Amino acid sequence: MAIIIAKILSMMRVGLLSVLAVQVIFFMSSGCVKKEEVAKKKREFSLPVQIGRIIIKDVTDQVRTVGNIRAEQRVIINSEVAGQITKVEVREGDIVKSGDLLARIDSREYELEVEELEAELSAAKEEFKKAIEGL
Repeated sequence: MAIIIAKILSMMRVGLLSVLAVQVIFFMSSGCVKKEEVAKKKREFSLPVQIGRIIIKDVTDQVRTVGNIRAEQRVIINSEVAGQITKVEVREGDIVKSGDLLARIDSREYELEVEELEAELSAAKEEFKKAIEGL
């Protein structure tokens, strides 16, 4: 009985080795065909190549983009007096500090008002002198 089992195992080994050998031969032959096919495809789909000379020169980094810019802070600007602006003293993008002159306002109206008030003051002083002399 042991001899029969040994013969069966021996036959199974031979069968397994045969199957394994057939598979190895199959995979090797299929791999060779694929490599040849890939090589043919590579030759068929090759792209044209442009050749040029290398030129040494300075390159500046530039980025062009489109977008919106928002200020980090929002500042409300007030003038001490009202009037029509005659000249803007700063340009867009200038850095300014508190107290810097930003614009000039038409001062003719205020100059006329000062002249009128000075005339009224002179008249009041004259009246005051006359009143003191009359006492």
